[in-house]
Amino acid sequence: MGKALLVVILFALVVYGVLRLLELRRGRRSGGGPPIRPPAPPRRPLAPDDDPSFLRDLEQRRRREQHERDQQDNKSPGRPQPPGPSGKPGKPGKKQDDPKRDDESEAS
Repeated sequence: MGKALLVVILFALVVYGVLRLLELRRGRRSGGGPPIRPPAPPRRPLAPDDDPSFLRDLEQRRRREQHERDQQDNKSPGRPQPPGPSGKPGKPGKKQDDPKRDDESEAS
């Protein structure tokens, strides 16, 4: 009885192995086969400072805000005049070191 059980087990193992091989070959031909892992999603930056597009947008926004502040500063009424030709603040186009011109313009 022990020999008969051993023969049945060996026969079952051989049949199982043959069927398994046939299944694997047939699966490869038809495009099936063992499941294949889907491709990994593209790697994204983990932190914002690793993302080039974020850094580019941040720099553009910073420049735009700085430009807007500069324009507002230029339009503000209390802003001092840039220095004239003599280096002293004054009206553009008027020479500060020519006293005759000052006297003539005041007399007029």
